[in-house]
Parts: sequence; C-alpha cells; structure tokens
Amino acid sequence: MTLSSLKELEVLNWGRLEYGEAFLNQKKLVEEAIAESSPDRLVLVEHPPVVTLGRSGGLEDLRISKETLLRKGIGLHRVDRGGMATFHGPGQLVAYPIIKLQKRDLHVYLQGLQETAASVLRGYGLEPECKNGNPGVWVNGAKVASIGIAVRRWVTYHGLALNVSTDPEWFSWIVPCGHTEEKVTSMEKALGYSIDMGEVKERFIEAFCRCFGYTQEM
Repeated sequence: MTLSSLKELEVLNWGRLEYGEAFLNQKKLVEEAIAESSPDRLVLVEHPPVVTLGRSGGLEDLRISKETLLRKGIGLHRVDRGGMATFHGPGQLVAYPIIKLQKRDLHVYLQGLQETAASVLRGYGLEPECKNGNPGVWVNGAKVASIGIAVRRWVTYHGLALNVSTDPEWFSWIVPCGHTEEKVTSMEKALGYSIDMGEVKERFIEAFCRCFGYTQEM
C-alpha cells in the first residue's frame, strides 16, 4: 500500500466521559458519517464504572441485583451493540471507530479490531490469543479485550475495550459476554508492572492506522 492510497483518520480523545453522554455523541458522529460530511474517526475514551447490556444481553447477565449495582455507583445501560454484558471503567481504553466500511465485510472488520489490540499487546511482550467465533483477545487464558460493534448504513460504531490497568474484580458482578467461566485480566496484571495509558493510546492509534490503512490526520 502506497502512502498516497492511505485514508485520513481523525482521532478524537474524549478523556473520561460518562457513558450515556459518550453514546449520544457517538450517534451524532454516525449521522455525520452517513451524510458524508466528516472524515473517518477514531474515538478514544475512558468511562466511569458502568455495565452495558448488548442486544443479546439482559438482567440475567448480572451476578448482583440491578439495585445493588447502582448502590455501588455503577451505571447500567442497554445498548444496540452486538453481544451481551460487559463492564467499562477506569483504566480501560475504549475505542469507538466511526468509519464508513468500504469493504462490506463485518468479519474482516472484526479481525482488524482484534489485530489492532493484539498488535498493542505484542508490543509489550505479551502473547495475545484470539478464538474463532468469539470476538475479543486473551492473554494467558484470560480476556483482556472485548469487542462489541454496531453498523448503520455501513458506518461502524461501538467498538473495543482494552483493559490496561482495570481491576478485574469489577467483572465479577457480571457474566462477561455470556461466558460464566470467563476469566478477565488487564495488561498491567499480565505484565506485573504499571504502564502509561497515554503511551498505550499512542500505540493503539498506530496499530489501528496500520491495520486499517489510515494515516493520522494532523
């Protein structure tokens, strides 16, 4: 692929933002992309503690009551992405690509998301694993990245969550992605030392651009 064939990508860093507000912002970006009035975008964000239930999920995916969850200060949202229950919170890098799929193949898109996360993990000396038919990335048998997407008129939204320093204990209150025996980890837990979120973001952007054929818009 030559440099001239690369597409431009606008990266939006939203810092830490409440999930509901971020979702409304995503929908606005999707509308702009459908109207072809904006470039492809990659949103990076951290959320305060929140559980989201995808199209296949329900309250039965909670291991504690909804009321107990809310008393603990954890939000709860039903959303239109694929998949079941997942957790977002501090120390987790959440990526929402808002891009117009030129190749209308969701399998290829999911593979690209997995490879983006796997590339970041390999850069830290970790050995990522992927499972056929089960979106996500694992390290040492424990899930470190979750994927749940939605597509509207071939514009993507929702996306990927990478546990950088997230406390895996948060996930004990849900059935992660419908798998009762699923173990969850973070990059820091797997590495045994602290890493910088800003550096992980930069590596993620580089890997995403490489996997999807973008050059970052300055």
